[in-house]
Amino acid sequence: MKEKKTDEYFSFLELKEKETCQSLFYTKKELKEVLESYLDAFIIPNYQIQPLENYKLKFYGEGKIVCLEIESLDNHLRGESALWAKLDEGDGVMADFFQYYLYIPEGKDELEILR
Repeated sequence: MKEKKTDEYFSFLELKEKETCQSLFYTKKELKEVLESYLDAFIIPNYQIQPLENYKLKFYGEGKIVCLEIESLDNHLRGESALWAKLDEGDGVMADFFQYYLYIPEGKDELEILR
């Protein structure tokens, strides 16, 4: 995301979001709005992706699903995704967390985003 490679970024998310929106009976317009919200990282000048640090691997589903979570004593951060960004909209700094669950599909050898 730091290199602003939108095509690569969206290739991971588009199918996941499309399926999620379909399950929630969203309209095509609502799906478009959801997908456009992911552009924030690419168009908002003060949107800063934070370094991947102080995190732990958290396993779910008998070790078949994994995500990265912040390891912190701060109650506001504990359990949040280690993939996050800061943005300042003028009225204070806000955090934007990206919670992705990953798994290795049967017959493959690389992690994929759980949809």
